[in-house]
Amino acid sequence: MSALAGNSRAGRILLCDLRPDGRDGILSVLAASGHDVERCADGEALIESAIAPHPALVVYRMRPDAAADLAVLQLLRRVARDAPLILLASEGSVATRLSVHGLRPT
Repeated sequence: MSALAGNSRAGRILLCDLRPDGRDGILSVLAASGHDVERCADGEALIESAIAPHPALVVYRMRPDAAADLAVLQLLRRVARDAPLILLASEGSVATRLSVHGLRPT
């Protein structure tokens, strides 16, 4: 996590949270810490933003029905293979947890 400490020179953070009530709080905390945060409105915007330059971190809030999220995150891993990934989620099924494990979240 030392690469994320400090100012925006540490790199760009992509934030994909489809819940407007949660998005602003996360964005505020990251921006107040001096990070360059880019808000992605949906999975398509996330993938486009992750292609180049690669983000220093991706924060993704999963929805209760994780099937569509898993497809987006698998594609993310193809375009930004080594980007640290933080997943925010409520409790999920065992199958979802196993699928998420394969995405190598931080």
